Amino acid sequence: MTIRVNLAISTALGLLLAGPGHRQAQAQVSDATSNPYGGYGGYGGFGTYGGYGAWGYGSYWTVSLGSLRPPQPTPQGYWAEVISATSRWIVVQDDKGRQFPIASDSIKQFFVRWPSSISQLTTASMVEATGVDGGSNTVIADHLDIYEADAQNLVTPNVQNLYGNNRTLASIDEDHNGQVDVAYSVSPAEATIPNRVNLVGRPINNNPLQVQTSGNNSMMIVPGGGGMSVSQVTHGTMSYAKRGDQVFIVTRDATTRTLEVTQLVLYKTVPLRAFQP
Repeated sequence: MTIRVNLAISTALGLLLAGPGHRQAQAQVSDATSNPYGGYGGYGGFGTYGGYGAWGYGSYWTVSLGSLRPPQPTPQGYWAEVISATSRWIVVQDDKGRQFPIASDSIKQFFVRWPSSISQLTTASMVEATGVDGGSNTVIADHLDIYEADAQNLVTPNVQNLYGNNRTLASIDEDHNGQVDVAYSVSPAEATIPNRVNLVGRPINNNPLQVQTSGNNSMMIVPGGGGMSVSQVTHGTMSYAKRGDQVFIVTRDATTRTLEVTQLVLYKTVPLRAFQP
């Protein structure tokens, strides 16, 4: 497959999100040959040389997708930046400056994270947090996710105790452990990890944040020492993607047409209510 890359785009470098900070991307397009067509243009054959196209102004290079080594499938995933998007395609640039098209029908799971706040919660909302077990039905969390409307089908009300490397213990095992005093062995590294709780439920109070669990019980979610960030999670659509957005991608394969994506999470910088397509 051959794609045409807008030089004005490929040379305009953005900041790629990497963990808590950013680093400058370096444009590196290999096996590129000059294309004499200029002015307005499309991408990958979807536009015409003489008409308006998806990617704007500039001259184009012809790039063989087969000559670019795609990001290798990894369960950890990686960060990238959206270069451009249409109703059917997203083009991303990784931290090595390589650009790859992703077809909408090649994304198995597509989510969007929007900045939000606890003040936006209602009794119809659903929230999720994973944090340190603070005792007395308290979870100390550094992040909170909010689910509204149809996005609530992504979660199920639940209280799950976690220990070590996100291990879970069934209630029958806990009973057995108490009866015969069995000690479950963990590695020295796991032994230093505090017990945690994953909590999903509906808020019944915002200040302090209290979440209803089973029956009339509730648990309180409080910020950690560094505060608590809040995101609203929604299902993703291509219309949400804009140039400059950060994405977290887990790939499972690459074809001559597209990257095959297990999960793509799009990070927005404005709340959903303020977003303008």
